[in-house]
Amino acid sequence: MKHPFFFFVFAFVNIGIFQHTFSYAQQTVQEKSPSVEPVADTLLMQMSEYLKSAERFTVRSQATFEKVFSGNQKIQYGETVQASVRRPDRLHVDIQGDLINHRFRYDGKKISMLDTNMNIYAAADAPADIDSMLRFAAQHFGITAPLADLVITDPYANLIQNVTSGTYVGLHTVHGIPCHHLAFTQENLDWQIWIEDGRTQVPRKLVITYKLAEGAPQYTALLSDWNFSPHLPDSVFTFIAPEDAEETEFLPLEKKVPEKIGSSHAADTDHSSQ
Repeated sequence: MKHPFFFFVFAFVNIGIFQHTFSYAQQTVQEKSPSVEPVADTLLMQMSEYLKSAERFTVRSQATFEKVFSGNQKIQYGETVQASVRRPDRLHVDIQGDLINHRFRYDGKKISMLDTNMNIYAAADAPADIDSMLRFAAQHFGITAPLADLVITDPYANLIQNVTSGTYVGLHTVHGIPCHHLAFTQENLDWQIWIEDGRTQVPRKLVITYKLAEGAPQYTALLSDWNFSPHLPDSVFTFIAPEDAEETEFLPLEKKVPEKIGSSHAADTDHSSQ
């Protein structure tokens, strides 16, 4: 039996890694802010080019996020995200966390999501490439996939579009790995990113502060286990529902009740305004 009222929410920044940070509805890149330091801009662009050049990769994210309760009490939750990407039309994401446990598959034709806590799933036809699929899922169902800003064709354009300032903080370490530490501001949030120094220019850490939300909650993600030559057959991206799972439907975005701040992850903010 199908339940049309049901919908999934991928919470990572729900960016999962950068998804809290950026909106897929905007297609054009705004003029670069003169307040972005050239070195910070160059490093962000180089990271983007490195990721963009990869035909396939896998990555693991260990994240913590805050929810703000009455009296400005902050409670921290955690989640682990494992993502597999095969461009241009395959995406596999598993989330295991304190609040949600979801599986997401995109096989170039359909998106499928399983809530393992409730043992229910939904599927829908989707466009034939990752970028178009992500926009479609966000605009029609309010679904934002973890690590989305890393898997789109041009990460730099998506990351820089709403930035008002950017600073090179210094060369710092993340789990013993030297990284270029960059800090950026936007109208309603601040974010920091640590990019590995050297030939492997991958992000190793992300911190997002929702500065306009009550209590200014933070989201932090540590990125590890980068692999740019994984074996990713079609079966990795094929969704097979558990025999005892119940099928439901994605709820169209216009029928959803807006979530309260911090209802799923760190962000207690209106993403549509980002």
